[in-house]
Formats: sequence, C-alpha cells, structure tokens
Amino acid sequence: MRAGLAHATCHELRHTCLTRLREAGMALEAVQAQAGHASIESTRIYLHLADDWLASQYRRAAEVIDAQVFTEHPLPPAAPPPARPTPVPGFRRPR
Repeated sequence: MRAGLAHATCHELRHTCLTRLREAGMALEAVQAQAGHASIESTRIYLHLADDWLASQYRRAAEVIDAQVFTEHPLPPAAPPPARPTPVPGFRRPR
C-alpha cells in the first residue's frame, strides 16, 4: 500500500482521518459535522491526539491569554529609586 500500511480497516482510517483534521486546526464542531456524529463526545472518542500536539495547543492558548491580560492590565512603570535624603547643614551622625 502507498501509505506503508500492511493492513488498515476502514474504521481505523476513519479514526486517523478525523484525528488529522483536528490536528490540522479544524474546529472540533466541524470534525463532528464531518463525522456525522450527533454527540461531540462520540467525536472525542475518535480523536487520538498526540501529546506534542496537545502541548502546542496549550502553549498557543497561553500566549493568547498572556497577550490579552497584559493588554488589558499592563504592568505599571517601574518606580524610580528612592531619592537620597538631603543632608542637614552642621548635622553629624553619631558613631
């Protein structure tokens, strides 16, 4: 077989196809519609998402959240260092 598979059932290929669609960025609801599932939970059973894909999705979401948080609530500018006290003429510190 061209794909290098010795054996694959139609059902296994369906799982692979739906997983690849999701990993390529298709919305879960769109994958559900493509599969013809009445329940999103049925679609989730079909997806065999790789750990590295899940990690990349998390990082992407975290970047979006960070950008929103720092845009809406920017950090205040750093406070200038405290000024040194002005010496009083004729005053000497006790030792």
